[in-house]
Amino acid sequence: MDLSVIRTKLNKRNPLHYYTPEEFVADVSLMFRNCAKFNYPDSEVAQAGSSLETFFQSKLREVFPSLASPPTPAGDSDSEDCDALRREGVASRPWPNSKEHRYRKRKRRRSVTWRRHHF
Repeated sequence: MDLSVIRTKLNKRNPLHYYTPEEFVADVSLMFRNCAKFNYPDSEVAQAGSSLETFFQSKLREVFPSLASPPTPAGDSDSEDCDALRREGVASRPWPNSKEHRYRKRKRRRSVTWRRHHF
């Protein structure tokens, strides 16, 4: 999970967009846990992730006080924790029609001389 995936899922036209604030908060929390898990604690990335998590939690408390939680320690960062929340969210969402978001491949235009040489 990263910020580009989160930004994509914020778009309403995306079939996997967020339906509830809880889904958004779960993905952002997963991103912070992954940042803490896969980076050394004293690295610049881990420190930036920690400060961004603190900022996110403070803004979240202003908008949705019930969803705010304390920052997760670096050792307690399993993605399985979010799997249950994800399954609940996915089960409540309608799955997009498989043909709905599929585009036909465009035919390549060939010159007249190409046709003469390849038949």
